[in-house]
Amino acid sequence: MGYEAGMIKPIDSGGTIDQIVKTLHDLIFTNELKPGMHIPPEREFAARLGVSRFSLREALRVAQTQGLIIIEQGKRPRVAEPSTQKVSELMALTLKRNKKALLDLIEARRILENRIVHLVVRKITKQQLQELHELVIKMKDNMDDFDASVNMDIEFHNLLVKASGNIVFEIMMGSVYDLLRESRMKSIKLVGMEKTVKGHEEIYYALKKGDEKAAADAIADHLETTEQGFRSMNGV
Repeated sequence: MGYEAGMIKPIDSGGTIDQIVKTLHDLIFTNELKPGMHIPPEREFAARLGVSRFSLREALRVAQTQGLIIIEQGKRPRVAEPSTQKVSELMALTLKRNKKALLDLIEARRILENRIVHLVVRKITKQQLQELHELVIKMKDNMDDFDASVNMDIEFHNLLVKASGNIVFEIMMGSVYDLLRESRMKSIKLVGMEKTVKGHEEIYYALKKGDEKAAADAIADHLETTEQGFRSMNGV
């Protein structure tokens, strides 16, 4: 894939690693370097930026740790697809050091998902509503399959976030996916599948009626039951 003339300009003041990383950020975030596009060959890229190949290599490694580019042996680095993975990894490591992490997650979800469900009532499509309904039915039919139930539980809440039409909510919730899965595994064991499915069913019917208050009440009740279970388990 070619690169437009003038797209990559020399860096002023010799180009420190931080400056090179910033330039990479600018090229990626302004869509000059698009997801999937290969970074120019090292010699050419360094020459265009006016930096040493060593400095460029170090800057590319930093960009890799930030999840901006993918480096594979024997291949030219390429721009990564947008992802919450790096944020998720960092947050998961941070939260795992906190014994109250799962309780804190539930408290945060009660605030976030309350606002999310208000948006969902206004924006959800017939197709998305149908998908939620199908998930509720599948959950009822698979209450004896714990792993499948956990997956469907998470999928239900992911669909709610997507139906809000707000990319920031998607990023925020996606960044705690691993912790959310751990939370749901424990909470379903504590609360039981019947209460869990009933909670999702009430959320679905409120959305189907287009009733914002009922939907907000249903999500609040659903998460409050989970929180009470965790508090009981932790003696809080």
